[in-house]
Amino acid sequence: MPQSDSTPTERRAAASDMIDKLMRLAALKLEADEREMLKDNLDRIVALIDAMRSADTDGIEPLDHPLDGVQPLRPDQVTEDIDRDRFQGLAPAARDGLYLVPRVVDAVASAGAPRIRSANAPRRARPGKRA
Repeated sequence: MPQSDSTPTERRAAASDMIDKLMRLAALKLEADEREMLKDNLDRIVALIDAMRSADTDGIEPLDHPLDGVQPLRPDQVTEDIDRDRFQGLAPAARDGLYLVPRVVDAVASAGAPRIRSANAPRRARPGKRA
């Protein structure tokens, strides 16, 4: 975003460029009215930041909490036991101390959606394409 000494026109141009970039990176498509509303919101946010930057804060101590109270610390002690077997008995499916959940990845892939894969997994070359 432009610095606080930029003009409103420069800010709108920067906001427009930023919206284009964000839409491209997020693979989103905004309608014209949504895009204009987003630009207006960004303009108001930048104007608020400019107003905060121009506030005279000389001689004001940083505030980390509005009250001067202190939270007393207490020892970290176990106050109750958790009955794992009882809780697992309430679960729809559990085995060997673990909760069992339905497979999601295979169900999504079989429905025609892209298969979820690890970011570290090697990509396979498609037939007719170079790897």
